[in-house]
Amino acid sequence: MPSQNKGLTIGLVLISVVATFAAVTFYMGRAAEQSKRLWAESQLEEVLKAKATLEQEKTELTKAKTDLEAKVQSLSGQVTSAVEQAKQLADQLAEEKQAVADAEAELAGARAQLDDATSRVESERREKLAMADELAKAKQDVKRVQDDLTQLRQAKEALERRVKEMMSAEATPDTIVVTPSPGAAAVPVPGASAKPTQTVPPLKGLAAAGPASAGSVLVVNKEFSFIVVSLGERDGLKPGQLLDVFRGNKPIAKVQVERVYENMSAANILPEQSKVEIKEGDTVRR
Repeated sequence: MPSQNKGLTIGLVLISVVATFAAVTFYMGRAAEQSKRLWAESQLEEVLKAKATLEQEKTELTKAKTDLEAKVQSLSGQVTSAVEQAKQLADQLAEEKQAVADAEAELAGARAQLDDATSRVESERREKLAMADELAKAKQDVKRVQDDLTQLRQAKEALERRVKEMMSAEATPDTIVVTPSPGAAAVPVPGASAKPTQTVPPLKGLAAAGPASAGSVLVVNKEFSFIVVSLGERDGLKPGQLLDVFRGNKPIAKVQVERVYENMSAANILPEQSKVEIKEGDTVRR
């Protein structure tokens, strides 16, 4: 009996130990399982978070890709438009270059025409100036001849009156002499006796010519702003000399001698020193 109880006790103890060991082992296994489960859950949570992050990045990348594709398409359209505009600008530039070349050719033609017209105008001006010089000279010659004729007519009339007076008084006419200029020989009147002589003053225009300090305006050319005066080489005039123009005793203008002839000169009017319009007959003084 006692041995049976002892064996039973040992068996109970062994069972108790085994049960305890099993319980400890079960507890430890369960704790390990729980720890593994928690670690797995944490890993799963991190994986889910990483997945969510990746999906968000994928969404953003997809959106960025879409935006880039839209931008690329827009830029492609802009590039195409820019190419077309560049082509249009190149065409316009070519047209403008052609227009400039045509304009330059027209300008060259216009310049040639202008040069030709200027040459013709200058030639006409020289011809007109020469004609004006000839006209002034002719006017001066005509005036001088008219003055001479007038003076000769007056002298002739005076001589005829003197002869008639002497004949009517039945007196022998004295010798009448016309003195053309100082120092010149006297010219007796045909048929006159050798009695005391009577002289007639020298004729104006037949007197000996000498340098004069004053003359008159013969011709006024308003188109080319020059005048012709009755002073020339015999009066000591030279090209470039300045002359004063008077109307009465009042100075009205200044002129500069351009061409000098024997008894007349052509002079340019100086606008900046001319106050009144010059007219034929105005006095000219050196």
